[in-house]
Amino acid sequence: MLEKIKSLLKSKFAKDTIWLTLAQIILIFSGLSINLIIGTNFGEAALGVFNQVLSLYVICAVLFSLGVNASLVQKIAYAQKENIKHIFSAGLLITIFSSLCLSLIIYLIILQWPGLMSSVEVKNGFALTLIGLPLFTINKNFQSLYSGQKDQRSFSIFRSLRWLLIFTLLIVNAFFIKESIFNFIALPLTEVVIFTLLVILNYKHITVYIKKEFIRSNINFGLRSYIAELFTILNDRLDIVIIGYFLSQSETGLYSFYIFFVKALFIFPGILNQNFKPIFAKQWNSKNIALLN
Repeated sequence: MLEKIKSLLKSKFAKDTIWLTLAQIILIFSGLSINLIIGTNFGEAALGVFNQVLSLYVICAVLFSLGVNASLVQKIAYAQKENIKHIFSAGLLITIFSSLCLSLIIYLIILQWPGLMSSVEVKNGFALTLIGLPLFTINKNFQSLYSGQKDQRSFSIFRSLRWLLIFTLLIVNAFFIKESIFNFIALPLTEVVIFTLLVILNYKHITVYIKKEFIRSNINFGLRSYIAELFTILNDRLDIVIIGYFLSQSETGLYSFYIFFVKALFIFPGILNQNFKPIFAKQWNSKNIALLN
């Protein structure tokens, strides 16, 4: 039994799970720290506004992606090596087009009808984050590339880096800049840094010669998984947005702080799911039903 446990711990699946767990621990630590920094230095109302904007930011990232992230994981997991750059670049093209168009549309909508937001502060903060939303969505494509290649180490590093950068920028703001508006600017600034690093490290997977067949296949699979992905993120984030319309910003800040701890309890099932997706996709495509069982 002991030998089996040792053998399991040496397996790639176990190592990937450890990396994903570490990334999730960093995410929880960063999330807790961000809540404490904003709540302590800018007040509960500012925390309520920030968490509403962050929830809208994450929801829109999924909305703008059209399910391409899930498609990339599935298709790259079993693709031949020479096709990976074509699949990835096709997904990248779709995401660039959809995220830029939808970001502009959302910006014009909230500019024309600011009353759709729960407060002026949420409207102003969300408008600032829309600058970085296309990059955030594109960066998630790169993370899907890592996940599809079963490189959960790189996936975890960049997931951790995102939240550590946001945490660092908010620390700088709390002690030096001391402007609540900078809390929102920290989100697009982080995505610029992440995007630059990801492009430098993955330029070999990017090509301008994109085949229509890969665009079609990414859209077809993406749209089929789109509703499920959207419902998942709405289930995770929509409560904070809705609460903001019925409670004061201070009460919303307290709610978002407490609910953060409750949701943190569900990390391990998500970690296993993240690690298992590319493995499942590859074996399903290869018709290894016995192995899947």
